[in-house]
Amino acid sequence: MTKSVGVEAWKEFYIIAVFKRISASIVVSGLIIAPINTFGTSQAFAATGSHGEILKVSKTTGVKSGDLLIVSGQHYDETIGIYVAFCKVVPAGKLPTPCGGGADKSGGTGASEWISSNPPTYGIGLAKPYLPGGRFKVSVKVSPMIAVPNGKAIDCRKTACAIYTRADHTRGDDRSYDLTVPLTFKK
Repeated sequence: MTKSVGVEAWKEFYIIAVFKRISASIVVSGLIIAPINTFGTSQAFAATGSHGEILKVSKTTGVKSGDLLIVSGQHYDETIGIYVAFCKVVPAGKLPTPCGGGADKSGGTGASEWISSNPPTYGIGLAKPYLPGGRFKVSVKVSPMIAVPNGKAIDCRKTACAIYTRADHTRGDDRSYDLTVPLTFKK
């Protein structure tokens, strides 16, 4: 369980206000989302998953187009590859989609990252290996608009969006590794 230490009551009120935008299905899914004290002006948040993994995002409120968010994790299962991506919030148990950058097969968009210590042959050099202890640290470039194939973009200033981790395509139907930290864009 992620525990916040020294958080004043007004910060707790703020957290409640921020998360009212998030679908009730996320709350029901059993994820624990808590603030982390930071020295900057923005607040970082963490979410703890059902396997004990912890997902942290450097900035979650007042996010602007082009911001480069530092996303880190620890205690992830190093035998399970994951994607780290910026996506529209979906109900628990559903595949997180659409996501910024789509399926980044070149690793060049910066909108998502593939973490795997044992990728298929074609993923060697593209997937980033876990650090010891199931840790990773990547940068994810975000935009308030997520392009979708039908041409109607998702506006994350009006629709709830979040940083997700999820099992990679080698376990594409496995929703047990989905973990999310919601973002709020500056209007």
